[in-house]
Amino acid sequence: MGFDASVISGVVGFIEPEFGLSKIQLGWSVASLTLTSTIAMMLAGPLSDRLGRRPVLKIAALLFSVSAVASAV
Repeated sequence: MGFDASVISGVVGFIEPEFGLSKIQLGWSVASLTLTSTIAMMLAGPLSDRLGRRPVLKIAALLFSVSAVASAV
């Protein structure tokens, strides 16, 4: 998450005028990264206790790949 936080803080100045975001919308878009990561970690811990780390990591990699392809389209 450290890399993502660094990247988002570096592009905030470009995102705001490009998409015409208000300060509140910009704040929500930046905060959504941390919020989503926090929720995912809270779900992944108990899930990996039940299923094991490898299956959960494989599922996470699959979800990441699908979302990366979907965002490129």
